[in-house]
Amino acid sequence: MCGIYASISTRGLQIPSHALKHSLCNRGPDHTGSAQTNFTASDGTPYCLSFLSTVLALRGDHITAQPFDGSAIINAPGPNPGSILCWNGEAWKVGGELVNGNDGQVIYDILVKAVSTAASASDATLAVLKVLRGISGPFAFVFWDNVHGTLYCGRDRLGRRSLLYNVDNKSENMGQSEYIEFASTADPAKGNWKEIEADGIYIFSCNDKTSLSFSKPDSLDLSISTSPLPYQRFEWEEDSEADASAPSLGKFNRTFEDGTHILNLDSPSVMSLRHHLYLIHPHNTEMDLSIAFALYFASRGIGLASTKDDIEEILYTTPARVLLSGLGADELFGGYIRHATAFNRSGFSALLDELELDVNRLGKRNLGRDDRVISYWGREARFPYLDEDLVKWAVESPIWDKCGFTSGSQGPETPDIEPGKKVLRLLAYDLGMKSVAIEKKRAIQFGARTAKMEIGRTKGTTLIS
Repeated sequence: MCGIYASISTRGLQIPSHALKHSLCNRGPDHTGSAQTNFTASDGTPYCLSFLSTVLALRGDHITAQPFDGSAIINAPGPNPGSILCWNGEAWKVGGELVNGNDGQVIYDILVKAVSTAASASDATLAVLKVLRGISGPFAFVFWDNVHGTLYCGRDRLGRRSLLYNVDNKSENMGQSEYIEFASTADPAKGNWKEIEADGIYIFSCNDKTSLSFSKPDSLDLSISTSPLPYQRFEWEEDSEADASAPSLGKFNRTFEDGTHILNLDSPSVMSLRHHLYLIHPHNTEMDLSIAFALYFASRGIGLASTKDDIEEILYTTPARVLLSGLGADELFGGYIRHATAFNRSGFSALLDELELDVNRLGKRNLGRDDRVISYWGREARFPYLDEDLVKWAVESPIWDKCGFTSGSQGPETPDIEPGKKVLRLLAYDLGMKSVAIEKKRAIQFGARTAKMEIGRTKGTTLIS
């Protein structure tokens, strides 16, 4: 996992503030690297680009420096192309093949080869999109194609990694701006940061316009011949030549399960997270804050722990760098109360509509926020239920095989468990975890009691004051 920052400007070099750099270093405490470059467009417009990456090393026997800038390319086609990649993610497969070595370096090498051998800028774009569609795993990235003067950025189909953007104060949106900044987390010192949607790849071409522009077109069709290349969003879609286990996801919260250890987090000041509201920005409701409380203190990994109930608790700090989250189970397998309500109202058709709505907004409502909060402590969030292969299976399975909603009676050998997430409950029951199988669902903010940490009867939709 990494913290990434990139900027492209027509008014001089833009670098991250001290506060933003500090926040990015929290995400990646093992290495900090930077790169700058300049590009003169075909019309003579000068562009300044700045990149910064921080690294949390989790794979391999050494720390791989970022940003990737060509210094480690072996047998590159021609001279050092000067292209730069800021990579925050875990690529398990690329084009259906398992990744050997550092995944960021592998992807950078493939991207550089793609843009360096392309006959034109449009061919380079098609080649880059093909590479990105073939990646299996969570990621967010910014890639600068120095050969064609094109900047690419985006998140994976589900939005499992955070990426925000900010424009200069003269511009209220990304339509016209003198500079654009991208970062894994918001700058607590400045800016009106917004989330990059997990709905495609966003592209800016220096050679086609003289001012920065960034917009979402009305048409989402992937069509180079009918849609202008600059400032275009290319939608995630199926690619017959890409990895079949990385489908277009869009047909459809998180739970804590008791483990072998008992960990009771101490009760720190509520204000400590209030001072870090920028971590959940641009989310700003009381429900966002309540959920963030639970994730913030859980990922901190400091509390009183014991291996058994009768053993005295001791102060414990976990050395773990990965936090497993059950996010996605409710959305895929019908775990929310409103799913039962929808089924009772109009049957499976209404239930399917509700599931589709939930999965479609995972990246917008949950994942970016959770990634920013958990990563503050230098830990990486992983989401087993959102593995591409599992999601593909869940999407393709009949809904009655996943959920227990039915108007008929259950078989005599079926355990008496809730219909929500029934396939997971039956699996737990079959594995001998009967108490887990019959456990009542509780939202994270209520299970962790973070919804009760503040005084009053504030609604979850209330904006944070």
